[in-house]
Amino acid sequence: MDSEREPLDPILQNAIRSVELDPSDPFAHRTAAWGYFFDHQLDLFEREAQLAFDLGPYSSDIFAQVGMLVAFTGQWERGLALVRKANALNAISASGFYHSTLFYDYYYNAEYGKALEMIRQHPRQELPETVVKCLMTYGQLSDAAKSKEYWRKCLAQWPEFSVQWLRDNVYPRWNFCRRDAELCLEGIAKAEQLSCQ
Repeated sequence: MDSEREPLDPILQNAIRSVELDPSDPFAHRTAAWGYFFDHQLDLFEREAQLAFDLGPYSSDIFAQVGMLVAFTGQWERGLALVRKANALNAISASGFYHSTLFYDYYYNAEYGKALEMIRQHPRQELPETVVKCLMTYGQLSDAAKSKEYWRKCLAQWPEFSVQWLRDNVYPRWNFCRRDAELCLEGIAKAEQLSCQ
């Protein structure tokens, strides 16, 4: 690692340590992949992701969770295929994060009704991620009442919530490619305008 980098986050440190303790555990590699993703070390993310896939070829959780991050790096079709594999492996209990990448696929293709149907299947509608997804979709659908409702929910969770705050603090951390981040922010900006009417 570059000596000028900030010290590793304790979560990443622990993930790396778990791989050292049991390099045959696919979930240790899954966790390390997540740590490297959020630390913006995408080459190491790719290495750990592939090890997780190789060591856990029937783990739907690994394919859903890591596949989503693969998609966020801009490898959309590859990530989507991994998530679809997760849903095929575990169609009965698939929910929540299993649907995240599928939601974004509908959203990015301007299929907002289908995107909304997908996110409404999430078992925890109060989660911040779910609330933001609903907000940006209602914005794209020009639904003023729902935009206002979800804008209030976002402000209740984050008083600093705004398009600029998301652009500066959220999407860069999640490594969204620029086009995808801008499409998300477009829906949120539309919802903000509708909520001010």
